[in-house]
Amino acid sequence: MKDQTKTKKDLITENEKLRKQIDKRKKIKKNIMHIRQEGENIFQAINHPTIILDVQYNIISVNRATVKAVGAISAKELIYRKCYEIFHNSTKPPENCPLIKMLASTKPEANEMEVEALDGVFLVSCTPVFDEKGNIQKIIHIAIDITEQKRTEALMHLRLELMQYASTHSLEELLQRTLDEVGALIDSPIGFYHFVEPDQKTLSLQAWSTRTMKEFCMVKGKGMHYGIDQAGVWVDCIHQRRPVIHNDYHSLPHRKGLPEGHAAVIRELVVPIMRADRIVAVLGIGNKPKNYTKKDVEIVSFMADVVWEIIEHKRSEEAKREREEKLQSIFRVAPTGIGLVRDRILLDVNLRICEMTGYGKEELLGKSARIFYPTQKDFEYVGTEKYRQIAERGTGVVETRWMKKDGTIIDVILASTPLDLNDLSKGVTFTALDITKRKRAEQAQRLNESRISALLELSRMTNQPDQMLTDFALEKAIELTHSTIGYLAFMNEDETVLTMYSWSRQAMQECMIEKKPIVYPVETTGLWGEPVRQRKPLITNDYQAPNPFKKGYPKGHVHVKRHMNIPLFDGASIVLVAGVGNKEYPYEESDIRQLTLLMDGMWKIIKQKRVGEALRYSEEKYHSAIDNAGDMILLADLDGNLQEVNKKAQELLGYTKEELTAMHYSMIHPMEELERISDAFAEIILKGRIYFKDSIILRKDGTTIPVDITGSLIAYAGKLLVQGIFSDRTEQKRKEDDIKYALSLQKSTIESTADGILVVDRRGKIVSFNQKFLEMWHIPRNVIDSRDDAQSLSFVLEQLKNPESFLSKVEELYAHPNETSYDVIEFKDGRYFERYSQPQEIEGNILGRVWSFRDITERKKAEDELKKNEKELQKRVEELEEFYNMAVGRELRMVELKNEIERLKKDLEKKKNQ
Repeated sequence: MKDQTKTKKDLITENEKLRKQIDKRKKIKKNIMHIRQEGENIFQAINHPTIILDVQYNIISVNRATVKAVGAISAKELIYRKCYEIFHNSTKPPENCPLIKMLASTKPEANEMEVEALDGVFLVSCTPVFDEKGNIQKIIHIAIDITEQKRTEALMHLRLELMQYASTHSLEELLQRTLDEVGALIDSPIGFYHFVEPDQKTLSLQAWSTRTMKEFCMVKGKGMHYGIDQAGVWVDCIHQRRPVIHNDYHSLPHRKGLPEGHAAVIRELVVPIMRADRIVAVLGIGNKPKNYTKKDVEIVSFMADVVWEIIEHKRSEEAKREREEKLQSIFRVAPTGIGLVRDRILLDVNLRICEMTGYGKEELLGKSARIFYPTQKDFEYVGTEKYRQIAERGTGVVETRWMKKDGTIIDVILASTPLDLNDLSKGVTFTALDITKRKRAEQAQRLNESRISALLELSRMTNQPDQMLTDFALEKAIELTHSTIGYLAFMNEDETVLTMYSWSRQAMQECMIEKKPIVYPVETTGLWGEPVRQRKPLITNDYQAPNPFKKGYPKGHVHVKRHMNIPLFDGASIVLVAGVGNKEYPYEESDIRQLTLLMDGMWKIIKQKRVGEALRYSEEKYHSAIDNAGDMILLADLDGNLQEVNKKAQELLGYTKEELTAMHYSMIHPMEELERISDAFAEIILKGRIYFKDSIILRKDGTTIPVDITGSLIAYAGKLLVQGIFSDRTEQKRKEDDIKYALSLQKSTIESTADGILVVDRRGKIVSFNQKFLEMWHIPRNVIDSRDDAQSLSFVLEQLKNPESFLSKVEELYAHPNETSYDVIEFKDGRYFERYSQPQEIEGNILGRVWSFRDITERKKAEDELKKNEKELQKRVEELEEFYNMAVGRELRMVELKNEIERLKKDLEKKKNQ
């Protein structure tokens, strides 16, 4: 057996190995401790609030930055508390918490958040730490303060916004917007921005924030100037040449007080804006809920400087724009175009030439000046005359016409002079002055005078036929528009047919069409009917050019080179179409104006002539109508003097027409009616119309006639008159009296009858009743006067033995309004009524129902007694017959007994028939 005892050497060797292992472990442990300490040092050295959480939002560890940020005494105050309780003063995580998202994604997440406890905006990140099984063990939560970064970004964004805002808004609007934005940033409800004048002694009040103006300050000061030495403590920033904070405004000993209506100041921050060692403006804000800080000073100073930068830029741009506008304005209003030609080839032109002609500069250079002239004749004349004058006196001035690119003709004065009098080949400069407006004004003046003269002559022709007026106007239209042909057609009311009324003399001479149509449906017309379809004037300066509206004209029609026609409106309706043609030069808007004005004047004269004729006809017709009217008609002036009367008035009143037209309206009314009639007359003048009932007129013989009067204000014979139509009510009044008598008689009859009468309408509502009805039914007056059908019916039903049957019959009859009914109703108190009902009709129309009730109680009792007697008599007869049959054989009947029986039978029959 081998010896298991270790040698001393073996023990020493093992011991050495064990010692080395222990030393190694100690070193590892020391390294771990060092790493942990180093990690803790790094964790504590992180300059941003950093915490370690478990998955339930519990704080496991915090660094010093966190303790300091939340104002805690030590980390122990924060351990094992919920992070959202400390940092967000909340009972649950905020919705944008990145930890919520990280727990769902198991990946690092980050988000920008406002952290209430840290009073700022932070970039908050959450990074998961996993255990060996891959489960989230803890979360590293870091909050990086980006408040300054966000504030800087906001300020830069605001700067850009204000620059853009300034481009489309006034200086005052810019300043107010700036103050509103600064007030929002610093939580200050009041603010102002004022300029300091170059003398450094005067302030110019410029703008206040919106809230200052709306909510706080009522003082008006925009544009005011006053000395800095007169201002209060808010100009301390000017005296000290630096921003100034007054966090306790009321304690300032040198404040000068505030004017009435000024915003109350609690605290303020005022910043001077400096440029080249000079103060140019002051921006102030006030009444922040908390004290102003250096950070506020930085923001306000930055914004004050930014806005002044924008102001300077805006002023510079406005000054530049103003200079450019002045130059452009001067350039635009320069009356003269300038150019250079050689051998009448355009070498150079200024912008005015382009504006005058409508050509671009590149379209003109290198081209012959012929491009400007409407005809070769014009071009040659100007060349000959201009160079003749240059040869004689060194310059040439010619009045001529140019044709613009669009074909419009303009009048110009050309002044030319050579660059070298001895060598025309070097070129000739020219100026072109557009005198079109002047020439057109002169021409328009002449045309206006001609048109007015034509209209004056037309106005003297009102007694002439319409044809003569239209022919004359058409020839004048041709003269005014420098045309050679023309036509005029009238339009029917629905604007579907044109009727040719006038052709110009030359058109008639040149036209070879044998049978000229007179009536033209608009839908068949070509170009000359377009003004109706388009409802506007049309100019066709090249009639031969293709045109979709043309339909051609028949063989022998006058040849048309140019054409212009207009629709003439009366209100919204076209009343005529006038056209002219073959002007030597293109038609223009001025031609449309002259033709329209002339035709409008002609139409008004024709219309007035027609109106006069219609008025005369209308008055004649009216006079005939009132003279044959069945009612009496009087016309009086506004003073009440009678002007016209009809035959019926003479007949009723008994006066002659001459007598009546010399009277005042009050003379045909009795004294007791004058006040009412006078008021009615005044009301007619005021309101235009009244209806006056139950009046009285006084005849010449002193008798009176009842009348109804319809009064109205009318125009007659060119004057405003009061028309009175008097309807004789004598017969009507007689009929009304008859009706009243009949109604009175009917009422008396109903009241005198022994029956109770009730009248209801189709709906069963009580219309009428007599006193007997109330007495029979014992209905109190107050119940029946209420006209409450339900209350009355309830009162009735309570008295009846069988109310259901009663009500059923009523409902049946109301459902069948044509039916009649008769029945007997029994009362609880022993009374009996006959009830009879039939529909109430007038001319076949059922208006309601009439109920009549007759008390038959006594009769019913008599009938019942009779029935009782009949029974007793019948019994006696039966007893006698029985006795007779029993006592005596049929063959031995006694005659007397038989006679007695017969007599009794007769008595019985009489009783039955009573």
